[in-house]
Amino acid sequence: TWLMAVCYISKHWTALCQFLSTIPVRENKAAFKAYTAMSSDAELLKNVGFVASFYFLNIYIKMSEASDFTAVKAAKHCQEIYEKLVDLDSTGNEVAPFLVTKMDKLQLKNKNLTKVANMARGEGISAPSDIGIYSFCPCTSVHVERLFYVLNAFLHDRNFILEQTVLKLIFIKYNQVL
Repeated sequence: TWLMAVCYISKHWTALCQFLSTIPVRENKAAFKAYTAMSSDAELLKNVGFVASFYFLNIYIKMSEASDFTAVKAAKHCQEIYEKLVDLDSTGNEVAPFLVTKMDKLQLKNKNLTKVANMARGEGISAPSDIGIYSFCPCTSVHVERLFYVLNAFLHDRNFILEQTVLKLIFIKYNQVL
């Protein structure tokens, strides 16, 4: 959300400065401070512009929240983000080199993400059925953890009557939602 706020401020910079200039200092000191900074600090203007150029990250973040976000999609998105960061770095964006370094470290820590994506393409597999397994492998274990959370309520001491058939039905019903 902070990135969206920076994008909004960047897009409406002039209008915000005009609006803030109409607010008397005695009514709102924070508005006066914001106006003073926005109208006189060239470094602030430049930094807001640099950060706002990363608006595309919001798109990737929203896509990663989808229930069908697989490890293959995550690896693809990481590569696309990296390429965009390198492009921004070549423009002289002062924030980009920092984020390129962060992405390099992220990719070094998550080598298995690239490995899963490669296996989904058929590299290094031992059986043809592995391609399907790796193609739809979830990026995180969130869905499994949510299922355990739901089932935990049923496996409480007060629910000792719960039969195995009911648990199977709950499991099936839960997986239909995904």
